[in-house]
Amino acid sequence: MELAEVARRAARRVHRRTRRLFHIDADDTVVHGRPEALERAVGNLLENAAKFDRDGLDPIEVRIHRGTVTVSDRGPGVGATDAERVFDRFHRADTARGLPGSGLGLAIVRDVAEAHGGTVFARTRPGGGAAVGSRRPIRTISSARVMSSARTISSAQTISSNRTMSSNRTAARTRLDRPRPRTRDPPPRDFGHSEQMPASSATPNR
Repeated sequence: MELAEVARRAARRVHRRTRRLFHIDADDTVVHGRPEALERAVGNLLENAAKFDRDGLDPIEVRIHRGTVTVSDRGPGVGATDAERVFDRFHRADTARGLPGSGLGLAIVRDVAEAHGGTVFARTRPGGGAAVGSRRPIRTISSARVMSSARTISSAQTISSNRTMSSNRTAARTRLDRPRPRTRDPPPRDFGHSEQMPASSATPNR
């Protein structure tokens, strides 16, 4: 499945709840995994950004590039000590005091990422705010594309082979159906006439 489509579905769902807008900048990354779990993880990232950037007027930015999903907001940002603990269960940073939430949203993001062979990250965004996300191994994505390309090439070769065999059979039928040219009978030979060579000019067999 395409991560871009996963992000769009999650953004529509979160928008209905928060009325926040999201700007999605995505490549054509294709991943293998559980669609519901991936959508929930991306949705939790969007919910987290909307919660900390409640008064923001600009859309929350979502960037998907080579298996990495980054959600950036203009909230209070992530402190150095919180950056290592925001994905822990029930951890609540000082900036989250008084805000709704159970402290499980980002923990679920980490669980889903690790279940799919990935990792998570959180850092302060240049100019203020936070950039939080997850990444998947590039080799997983590359393998999927190689396998897809191999299947496409194999299918193309099979079609080409079938077309060649069909053309050969058609050509063979055409040759069989084509009438043979009529050949003229040779003139009759006069078997009653023989020519004797002089004995002196005969050449002996060797």
